[in-house]
Amino acid sequence: MLISKDNKFILKTATKEERDFLWSCLPYYFKYIKAHPNTLLTRIYGVYSMKHAGIGGVTRFIIINNIFNSSVFYDPIEKYDLKGSKEGRFVPEHKRATLTTLKDLDIQRKLWIPPSLIDTLKDQIVKDANFLAERRVMDYSLLVGIHYETEENQYDLQKRKQKTKKTETKSPTNVFQTYYGGMVTYNPEKKRKEVYFFGIIDILQKYGKRKQLESFVKSLAVKVEELSAVEPSFYAERFQKFLNNELIAASPMEAQEEEKDELTTEEDSENVSEEKKVTSKRRSKSKKKMDSNRNESSSQDSDTQEL
Repeated sequence: MLISKDNKFILKTATKEERDFLWSCLPYYFKYIKAHPNTLLTRIYGVYSMKHAGIGGVTRFIIINNIFNSSVFYDPIEKYDLKGSKEGRFVPEHKRATLTTLKDLDIQRKLWIPPSLIDTLKDQIVKDANFLAERRVMDYSLLVGIHYETEENQYDLQKRKQKTKKTETKSPTNVFQTYYGGMVTYNPEKKRKEVYFFGIIDILQKYGKRKQLESFVKSLAVKVEELSAVEPSFYAERFQKFLNNELIAASPMEAQEEEKDELTTEEDSENVSEEKKVTSKRRSKSKKKMDSNRNESSSQDSDTQEL
C-alpha cells in the first residue's frame, strides 16, 4: 500500500477477482454514491493493471481516498478497524505500538457523536451495510481515526496551525467531513474535544466459494456468530448492531454546544488579530506620511526666514 505525497490518495494492490468484481458492480456503486452523499463507503477513483517482468507478470491496483487525510494537521491518536466479529479480532500486547490500528476486542471506549448527527450516522451505517449485502460483499470494516490534544502533540499542533495558510475550499457535502475532513465532537468521559474520521474499507470482498469454504472450516472450531467470513446479510446485521447499539453514543448537547462556540471563538479571534495587524500597519504608514509633511513644512519655513 502506498500513500500519495499530498496524503489524499492510497494506491492499494488488488487481485484479479477483486478487479473483476469491481467492474461488475461499478454502475451500482456509482449510483449509490451519487444518491447518498453522506455514505461512509471508500471512494474509488480508478483501477489499473501494470505489466512487468517480475513474478506474475501483472500487478493490479486501485486508487482510493485516504480516510485519515486531515488536510492540515489532525493526525489520529487512536485508530480502530471494526467489523463486529470476535474471532481473532484483537492485537496482542507485545505487538502494540504507537499508532497501531486496534480491533473489535481491543476497543474500550464509546464513539461520542453530536446529538444532531447521531441518528444520521446510524441510519447511514444501516444503508451502507445493506447496500453491500445486496452486492454479496462481506469482510468489510469501519476504519475509525480519533484525534485529540495531548501534552506531546500540543506544541507541534499549534506550530503547524501557525504555519498553515488559510485557503478557500469548497464545503464538503458529507456531513461527517465538515471539520478538516472529519467530525468534531466532545468526549464527556475524558472532558475533551475530539475529531473523528470515519470510512468503510475493504468493500471488494465477495462472498464466493472460497469464503464459503473458509466459513465452513472455521465453524467446526468457532461459533459462526464470531467469524468474519459469514453470509453477507448476517454480516451486515451484525455490523450494524455492533456499531449502533454497542459503540455509538450521543455526546451531551450542552458540552457539544460549548465546543462549537469555542471553535467559533478561536476562528473569530484569529480574524480580529489579522484585522488589528492591518489597522496597525495603516496607522504606521499614515504617521510616517504626516511626519514627512511636517519636516517638509519646517524646512520651507526656515528657508523663508533666511530670505
